[in-house]
Amino acid sequence: MSKAKHSETLALHAGWRADPATGAVQPPIYQTTSFQFRDTDHAS
Repeated sequence: MSKAKHSETLALHAGWRADPATGAVQPPIYQTTSFQFRDTDHAS
């Protein structure tokens, strides 16, 4: 039995193929963030 996929599922997975090295079928999640500083003193 084949179920139709929701448009949200298709949009999320469109164009992604399994990673040949690891076999992963989901895009990786990168846990990163960015900051904006006024100047170099504020950043330090």
